Amino acid sequence: MAKKAKEKEDLDFFYLGEEKEEQNRNKKVNKQSKTKKENKAKGNNISPKKKKSKKNEKEPIDLENEIIIGLKRIEDKPVKKQKNTNKKNNNIANKKDKRKNKDNANQSSKSKKTNTKVHDSNIATNKKQIKNKYANDKTSKKTSKNNLEVEEINISEKLYDDEQIMGYESPKEKEKKKKRRRKVFRTIKILMIIFVLIGGIAFFLLSPIFNITEINVSGNSKISSEEILSLSQLKKDENTFKINKKETKEKIKQNSYIDTVEIKRTLPDKITIVVTERTATYQINYSNMYMLINNQGYMLEATELNESLPIIVGITTNEEDIKPGSRLCIEDLEKLEDVLKIYESAKSNNLAKLISKIDISDKNDYVVEMKAEKKTVHFGDTTNLALKMLYVSDIISKEKDEGEIFVNTDLENKGAIFRKKV
Repeated sequence: MAKKAKEKEDLDFFYLGEEKEEQNRNKKVNKQSKTKKENKAKGNNISPKKKKSKKNEKEPIDLENEIIIGLKRIEDKPVKKQKNTNKKNNNIANKKDKRKNKDNANQSSKSKKTNTKVHDSNIATNKKQIKNKYANDKTSKKTSKNNLEVEEINISEKLYDDEQIMGYESPKEKEKKKKRRRKVFRTIKILMIIFVLIGGIAFFLLSPIFNITEINVSGNSKISSEEILSLSQLKKDENTFKINKKETKEKIKQNSYIDTVEIKRTLPDKITIVVTERTATYQINYSNMYMLINNQGYMLEATELNESLPIIVGITTNEEDIKPGSRLCIEDLEKLEDVLKIYESAKSNNLAKLISKIDISDKNDYVVEMKAEKKTVHFGDTTNLALKMLYVSDIISKEKDEGEIFVNTDLENKGAIFRKKV
């Protein structure tokens, strides 16, 4: 705004100067016209000195050839005056000059009027142009303010592209690189701290403070604690954190009686081994020996006949696979589930202790021998076991003779059948 105000003042000052110059020119022209009239009235009684003075005076300005608006005046080059040798030529030239001055005076008076009109119109047009410039400048400022950010972004993008082409780095790229370096240094510091902490913790844990001084065993009844310790291969004065729990568990489970193993550390120097044992519930006959098995079909130990446990007959497992730690085949395991159902039903009727042998060779007809009562029971399959056990317990309480009980019949219509041995 300050620049525009200055420009306006300069234009006003320029136009005022032009008006003053025109006034001075008009005064000079009026003086010349007055002198001419006086000379006419006096006649030609003018001395040659005066003529020379007139000759030396400046000629009137031709306003038509002058450029007034917005342009500087181009001054004519000074012309060297030629020395007149002959006075006659001077007189003739003076007469011609007088005539020209008259014509110029008349033309100047006419051109003055036209030039003043043109000058006024030009001033008005200039003022309108200045106002339009101010209005355009205001609108351009508003638009430029809105477009400044876009231009700056475009310029920055161009500069960035140019810098990339030329191999230079923009300040944004430099800041990004600085941030990346800071992140790298931070991660390196964090990793160094972590490594130092891990090393310190490892050194502390492997110190003699954590050496084993006491080993305890719990949960065992069949197997002795010494045998479990020998299987675990744990030793005193060994660091507790050097023990591999998984390996020690597998070593202890080599004994077929061990079902589960748990190793507990009590810092700084104690270890406890907690075990759960398998219990023998049945026995199977193979090559004049008996193999003890539990409810899951695991083979525990090869022994002589144990009269307190019922014998399972009719298994299909190969003799080669019958050894401690192994398990019955799938078909025998399915039959063993039915045996467990029969045994549980007998236990609820106080008949489990009477069972001495179970034949599982036929899945549709399980045969149970009760040696103490000298009776053999044909159960058929495992359907309606509760009703079948009621008939068996009723017949055993009534019949004391040796014989066979059939509960694999139509119990609802015919009931159970007892056949005495002949």
